[in-house]
Amino acid sequence: MGITSGPATPGVSPPSLEKLHMSAEWQRIQSEFFVTGNAAAVQAGLTAVIDRLAMEAFGATLASAFPKGAAMLAVGGFGRRELFPYSDIDIMIL
Repeated sequence: MGITSGPATPGVSPPSLEKLHMSAEWQRIQSEFFVTGNAAAVQAGLTAVIDRLAMEAFGATLASAFPKGAAMLAVGGFGRRELFPYSDIDIMIL
């Protein structure tokens, strides 16, 4: 399903994980790993990218449904900043 579920905001296209795997950011993270073998750098880079995408997706889809505000929390591996390629992304909305 990805991070693009929820009601869409007219005229706004939320990010998708498919776009991530085609992005220059993903290519840089992947290339760096193949050169260095540093998995910690992959975790940090991927988590930073997904964090940004999750905030963009929330803003493009759910933010307007909560005019008084809401909190989006990363939990699990995402919350611990330990994402690996193709990890699930656990998010709690309060």
